[in-house]
Amino acid sequence: MKLLELAHNWLKPVITRSDIVVDATMGNGYDTLFLAKLSDNVYAFDIQEKAITATKQRLKEAGLEANVTLIKECHSNVAMHILASNKSAGCDKAPTRASIKAAIFNLGYLPGSDKTIITKPTTTVQALEQICDMIDTGLGGRISIMVYPSHKGGECERDSVLGFVNTLCPTNWNKQIHNSPTTTQNAPILVLLEKQ
Repeated sequence: MKLLELAHNWLKPVITRSDIVVDATMGNGYDTLFLAKLSDNVYAFDIQEKAITATKQRLKEAGLEANVTLIKECHSNVAMHILASNKSAGCDKAPTRASIKAAIFNLGYLPGSDKTIITKPTTTVQALEQICDMIDTGLGGRISIMVYPSHKGGECERDSVLGFVNTLCPTNWNKQIHNSPTTTQNAPILVLLEKQ
């Protein structure tokens, strides 16, 4: 099974229509579309207009635009944007510390775009901290993090993500790390987290 397929299979069983879910790295919109098929409350983040445009088109073609809030912003501001969006909309299911059910990260650069615009270790860890704080015990919240260390800056981000994951208390978090079938040192890895 491919790592991205494994990531989707990991998240799918816990997501219901009313759950708040996050695509922290929208990219070309494949993960956003996957989440929009499962939930009416998807928040997708990316800093590039090209990602917003591609994702908007993908959602439109599927008839799922209404399920997603597209945010042209760094994922390190995830908590601020989700809370502000729900508060301004008068949503009675405004997220609190315990309300995000699932999140997906697909780190690196936007495929088919400028490879110098990449996710950064510092902002990725900030986003992970915020999302981990917004998933509470009893919800079975899950996070999927796909890390590509082969591009410039990717190894540092991999090390930062793994360092953050190692700080999570094992009694509170189920942690899994899956390696790519390729055996190269810089092969992609998939980190799966579940709040217990």
